[in-house]
Amino acid sequence: MNAFVFAWFSRIFAGGDPLFNWKEVENHIILVGDKNPALRALGELIRKERDDNQKTKDKNSDTPLLWESERLKLFVTNPGGVPLPPYGSWWMEGRLMGDSTASVAGYYKKEGLTSETGPADFLPAELEFLHLLIFRQLKSGTPMSFIKEEDLFMEECLIPWIPRFCAAGGKTTHVPFWELIFEALETSLQVEQSRLKTLLSMSWGKA
Repeated sequence: MNAFVFAWFSRIFAGGDPLFNWKEVENHIILVGDKNPALRALGELIRKERDDNQKTKDKNSDTPLLWESERLKLFVTNPGGVPLPPYGSWWMEGRLMGDSTASVAGYYKKEGLTSETGPADFLPAELEFLHLLIFRQLKSGTPMSFIKEEDLFMEECLIPWIPRFCAAGGKTTHVPFWELIFEALETSLQVEQSRLKTLLSMSWGKA
């Protein structure tokens, strides 16, 4: 399952260290094989940066600073306007704090959670919640009620906007790290959605 990789994506978009939980992400890259070539390429890029840093030891690479600078320009602050607001309501309704934001908050409330990073439909918050939904299945043997809840959350709150967000991001950035992040996230959602549909179809077949 994709649990750890979505937590990793969440931290990347929030400005976290790409090497956080890296072992789990590497294990996931091995499991997905050819299903997500962008994630595999991203892993190779990050490993190269890590290895280069280890070789130089006392020298700090400027590459992570470039990655973070690009993140700020894409999602946080830009003199010409932020090109990629990381909020679902912006992409689904053309405004912030729309009805879709309340819908996401409803899913959080059902689990006794609130968003601590801003509006409920902030991308890192949604990806972290997706991680929670998947991880709960891992802990409990994948009961069908949990699968259905995740499927509904993805269909209502993620699929309507994240693929468009990623496509726009791929056209906006020229930094290879972020080009791969956008492609890898979109593909990871596709892989996870396919997993859910397969499990749901198996359930219907038994009914």
